[in-house]
Amino acid sequence: MRLRGLEKAIVWSYELLAAPQRTLLARLGVFVGGFTLPAAEAICASPFAEQRPAAEALALLALRDVADSIEVLLDQSLLVRAATSESAAPAAGGPCCPRCPTRLLRQTVEAEPRFSMLETIRDFALGQLHASGELAVFQQRHAEYFAGWVERAAAQLQGPEQGLWLAQLEREMDNVRAALDWLLATRQLELAARMGCALGAFWQRHGYSSEGRECLDGVLEQLPASPVSEGLRARTLQTAAMLRYRQGDRAAALAALEESQGLFHATADALGEAEVLYDLGRIALDGADWQAALGFNEASLRLAKQAGDPWAEYRALTQIGRAQLSLGQRDRAASLFREAYKLAQRLNHTQGVAVSLVNLGRIALAEGDAARATALAQDSVRLCHLLGERELLLEGLELLMAAAVSEGSLLRAAQLAGAAEAIREELRHSALPGRDAAAEAGAEREGILPALRSQLTSLEFEMARRRGRAMCLDAIAAFALGCDGDSPIQDAGRV
Repeated sequence: MRLRGLEKAIVWSYELLAAPQRTLLARLGVFVGGFTLPAAEAICASPFAEQRPAAEALALLALRDVADSIEVLLDQSLLVRAATSESAAPAAGGPCCPRCPTRLLRQTVEAEPRFSMLETIRDFALGQLHASGELAVFQQRHAEYFAGWVERAAAQLQGPEQGLWLAQLEREMDNVRAALDWLLATRQLELAARMGCALGAFWQRHGYSSEGRECLDGVLEQLPASPVSEGLRARTLQTAAMLRYRQGDRAAALAALEESQGLFHATADALGEAEVLYDLGRIALDGADWQAALGFNEASLRLAKQAGDPWAEYRALTQIGRAQLSLGQRDRAASLFREAYKLAQRLNHTQGVAVSLVNLGRIALAEGDAARATALAQDSVRLCHLLGERELLLEGLELLMAAAVSEGSLLRAAQLAGAAEAIREELRHSALPGRDAAAEAGAEREGILPALRSQLTSLEFEMARRRGRAMCLDAIAAFALGCDGDSPIQDAGRV
């Protein structure tokens, strides 16, 4: 009865609307999880008669009417303004200080007004859109808009605004999923493949490997019957390969990488081949095959330089350094890590800087400089928290834990161990294969925990560990950085 009463209220409010507002409400039903004004204007406006049969002509909706109609729909409670993190209940622990970079990033992302509708109202809107004969038209517009938006976002993930774009991708994930679903359902495989490849790094970095693999495996199953370029097929195979690998399917990953490398080589795509060799080098590193890792990554570095791509150079340098460190060549590894750090700084690549800080911190700890290792790890944690990079954040936390033990801060180390344990469970690292960077940190942890247990009482260890496990990400970052509400977080730069 209550639901029926709500439906009657929606119909009553809808019938009070003028034609432009009715048209807009119906078209806004294609959005999932909310929308911004620019997206609504791009997708929903139809200021001119389109080249369609008269019986299928779209109702006109002037661009200027979109913003005005949204205000009317808000007044009629058919739309709501999306809540911001400032108005929502604060997370346990909260941001570590008023100038916390994560809080500032959220405020920047949320500066652009966002709107949404109740699911019951959205169902009604979609029904009206279907009745008008416009549903497929605006689902297609929605898919094309977000496919283009994702490609623009991916291009920004290597630059100084990558944190902002990662946060925006998180915010639009429901719309992105809906767009991909439509493209796959209508067999628009080229656009779906382009969109999936653009999302590859985000899927890997933000814990969407299963979702990404399912999408790209679906694309690849249908690609043989669809004419697409060899370059796009190669890129799709490479992206799918690393998503498969992160789920522990090493054989399927290697098969896809082999096919991808062949296609890139056949089309003389040096950068594409460099990226495949980097991925093969990563798998070799995870399998503790240091010589193979060196070979793959040195070949990747040569091709990256040939292609003139400094980010690909950075990635190869980093993995060569890790292989050298594993082979006991600490000085050579340190030199490579410093070179990679400078390159990441020059590129304004925040994630690259964070990775380099952890690598240099490991060198410092191996040299017995726990204070320097702590400073470098804290700088990395700060950047990882800003980017939402939980996997890399875990590496920084475990380096901090090792440094804390070295300095005799055993209770702090135990609390960091609990925090790292909670993040690891969330990421399900047990499903990841071999010895990737996070697993290397885990190996360090396994050697440290027995020492902690032997030097603390059982009660001391368990209480500190449980405190760490109970903290949210904001509180974990605040604890790791050792800052309180009055202590501003400084910029990284202690290398």
